[in-house]
Amino acid sequence: MSESKIQWTDKTWNPTRGCKPKSPGCANCYAQRQAWRIGNMQPASNYGDLVRMTGNGPRWNGVTALATDKIITAPLRWRNPCMVFVDSMSDLFYDRPFEHIAAVLGIIYASQRQIWLGRAHDQHPIARARRCSVRTRRHHTARRYERL
Repeated sequence: MSESKIQWTDKTWNPTRGCKPKSPGCANCYAQRQAWRIGNMQPASNYGDLVRMTGNGPRWNGVTALATDKIITAPLRWRNPCMVFVDSMSDLFYDRPFEHIAAVLGIIYASQRQIWLGRAHDQHPIARARRCSVRTRRHHTARRYERL
């Protein structure tokens, strides 16, 4: 939840933390290097316990979690419309409990002033799309995110 230096977005919002590596491409993930750096610079950032240093550099340790309530509810306090990049440091839909996904989608649905941006971090978009589509048939908030 910060002003972004990324030129195509206004803010980043990272309501989830961590990842579970699933493919060889995960070895090149910039987010695990950033998480390691942030965790060392700001011990209270909640990233330090999600990454471990290996001989090949920082790697996610497989732990995933929701961010603090203050971070999760931040978009509800934003007064001005903006473009928000969701989970630049994680992947919201990949291998997470649906309760985490539902909590984030609920905030997205309630924050209708914002333009929400996301991207696929994994190598398995078909499996991820199937998982999301099963959930979106049952949950109104997920359908809103799917349309955006």
